[in-house]
Amino acid sequence: MDKTEERERKILSSWKDIAVYMGRGVRTVQRYEHLGLPVIRLNGHLQSSVMAFADEIDDWIRGTAMRSSAPIMPIGVAEWERLSALVQRLKRKLKSCESLRSRPSAKQRSGHNVWSQPRF
Repeated sequence: MDKTEERERKILSSWKDIAVYMGRGVRTVQRYEHLGLPVIRLNGHLQSSVMAFADEIDDWIRGTAMRSSAPIMPIGVAEWERLSALVQRLKRKLKSCESLRSRPSAKQRSGHNVWSQPRF
């Protein structure tokens, strides 16, 4: 890279600038630092100010799974169908449990109210 290209590089001079550039919140971008986001600590300390180059951030985004358009863990069709069937079975079981819960118990049907009995 020659001097002209270096002067034209966009510099992001704070967490807020970096977050706005990435379209994320400041705290989220700060967490990305632990995942390798290319930021430069100006005094080298953990609490010091940061800066970053926009082109380096673009390269980092292209090289990671942080893009919202890319699936984090793609699965095959067979696995998708297996998981879909499992979800459907769980929904049926949940519905069955909810219907059992809403049904009156034998004591409630007989008119026996366990809550109105005196406690000793």
